[in-house]
Amino acid sequence: MSVFTFDEPEKLLTDRSVVKVGNDYYRAEIVQQDDADRPDRDMDTVIFITSVNRPHEVDDELVDLIMGTDAWEATMELCRASGTVPPNLYDRDVREHWLEAIRDKVLARQVRAGYNGHYVVHTTPERCATLGVDWADAEKAMEGEIELLVMWAENDIYGYTIDKANTCDHCKRTDWEEVDSCWGFYGDDIDKNGMIGNLPSDMHAVLRAAEWFRRS
Repeated sequence: MSVFTFDEPEKLLTDRSVVKVGNDYYRAEIVQQDDADRPDRDMDTVIFITSVNRPHEVDDELVDLIMGTDAWEATMELCRASGTVPPNLYDRDVREHWLEAIRDKVLARQVRAGYNGHYVVHTTPERCATLGVDWADAEKAMEGEIELLVMWAENDIYGYTIDKANTCDHCKRTDWEEVDSCWGFYGDDIDKNGMIGNLPSDMHAVLRAAEWFRRS
């Protein structure tokens, strides 16, 4: 806890991060959140996320998704009946063709984000139905959640703390007490990420002062 001594509480305002609200003095700090959970572990998402250690494992995950569909099983039945060789799903063009062909059953994408991060994300009609998302809107929902995954991987998540100054009437000693905090805001724009809207209007100036201080 920071401690300051002033002849007059008004001198708190010499610190540009301090804002007077009513008869009280506040300061806020906006910081990156290092311990945020991955989006699919922190909220209900339409996408399933698989993290892999090596780029070639992305191919393995996508191939497994294709092989789990009825369309692939039907193709295998035809190949067995005719004695022909099944399509090589490790050929990129073949795999992309199949991912397009099964879009009515599985939407899948590979994502690179953060420091050498490799992910496979996918969703299904069943998963979307569970969350009340129409399959026609699944791709749009998926793109939005991929953006969250990228921000998480790149540590683009923020939180804030707000302290209130408690000044002794006798000795003028001022102690800062944390009175509010909130975390899990994606992106650093406090107007777009929901941070400013999370506070009552009379506290907006406190957060905006912290934002000015952080960017100055």
